Amino acid sequence: MSNIKKVSLKTIAEHVGVSPSTVSIVLNNHGKELRIAQETQNKIKNAAKELGYYGDCAKKHPVSENNTYKICVFFTNTLQDFPFERFNSGISQFNEELEYDIDLVYHPFTPNQLNHWRILFSPRYYDGIIVTSPYDQDIEFLKNCQFHVPVVLYNCQINGYTSICHNDYDVGKQAAEIFLKHQKQHIAIVTPKVRNKGISLRIAGFTDYLTNCGFLPENLRVTNGSSKNAAGGYEATSKLLQNSFIPSAIYVVNDLMSGGVLNCLHKHSLQVPRDTEILSYGNIGAPFLIPGISSFATNAEKMAYTCMKSVFAEIWGQAQPGLYYSFDTECIWRESCPK
Repeated sequence: MSNIKKVSLKTIAEHVGVSPSTVSIVLNNHGKELRIAQETQNKIKNAAKELGYYGDCAKKHPVSENNTYKICVFFTNTLQDFPFERFNSGISQFNEELEYDIDLVYHPFTPNQLNHWRILFSPRYYDGIIVTSPYDQDIEFLKNCQFHVPVVLYNCQINGYTSICHNDYDVGKQAAEIFLKHQKQHIAIVTPKVRNKGISLRIAGFTDYLTNCGFLPENLRVTNGSSKNAAGGYEATSKLLQNSFIPSAIYVVNDLMSGGVLNCLHKHSLQVPRDTEILSYGNIGAPFLIPGISSFATNAEKMAYTCMKSVFAEIWGQAQPGLYYSFDTECIWRESCPK
């Protein structure tokens, strides 16, 4: 049992000589916007530290040691599979608006092995944690644990956690709708063998839409590549062509596979987009291929910003976990699939 005496806002207010509401404003990081004198803010924060204040809702002291917060971002262990530059741009924007320093740690993990790092999900190591795009076993790990540090999810929804997502199922529907609009009759999906929840939802949205529109099942193929890169895309497309299935359209559910898809089609003298149209998801490698690949781009900057905002809202006791934020994707049109 803890022997720490609980310190109230009133205690801090009496110590500094201000009202409890002023203390609340400052400790919830609104002092600047409500024009409370910097000297008063400093006195309140110093008093909170000295007295050992813990908020009623906060999981951790509202003012971290040395005004520095340590935040961990877990991502799968291939940086190329993560929109790092755009994500970090959103993080940086949030950091610029914050009064405190942030010690940001990017921690890679192997898909389905997030549980190996369970020890790090603790206030002993971090003030807040962001987990990006967990896989099925990772999701089970998160579902079955209760942590004493705020944990926010990027592109995954789990009850009880604040989740910042885009609608993967709807992205799949949009891709299928485009191909049907273009009157494509032989369609393939290229996917890696190992799938996270986002990939599974994109495939489900795509196939469900085709089914609901009466598309013939025999004219649809789902083909796997062993890796989530160009080699995996080449492997998956080779399987299609070796089985004499010539797709008039291919939906690549992970953009990193697009280069291999293109190379395989070229090797078999199939021209893009004349013979085969290509749509991808992710917009990571798509802009740099020839021809350019039309791709669905996520709003990684705003999603990352919202992740950080949500983490700190929970740290400071301004919000309880379990909120859900949804962001739209945008199709960036290029030569592989004209609008």
